[in-house]
Order: sequence, then C-alpha cells, then structure tokens
Amino acid sequence: MKKLEAALPGISKKVILMDKPRLEISATDIRNKVAQGLPISGLVPQVVEEYIKENGLYRKP
Repeated sequence: MKKLEAALPGISKKVILMDKPRLEISATDIRNKVAQGLPISGLVPQVVEEYIKENGLYRKP
C-alpha cells in the first residue's frame, strides 16, 4: 500500500484492500461462453451481463 500511496496520494483513504484469492478470468473465455449460450453470472458484474444480453454481444450469427 505504501507504493500505491506514494504514486496516488490520498488513495489509502478511498481504497480497501482485501485478502481474497484471485480469479483467473479472461475476456476470451467470457466471449466464448456467451457465444455457446453458457452462463457468465459470477464472472462479470450483473450490470455487465445484462448489457451483453440486451445488446446481443458475442452471439454467433
């Protein structure tokens, strides 16, 4: 956090770092899942999932 604070003064008052495991999620995997009609819930925020569905993104023609 010290390096982050040095680069962005005041950031430590706005950010909370959490000790959580990283999820390895690639945009390609998400696009492929959508193209195959597989669920992506939990991989992207709900608002992103809704946007993809509403706009028909990544669907095969």
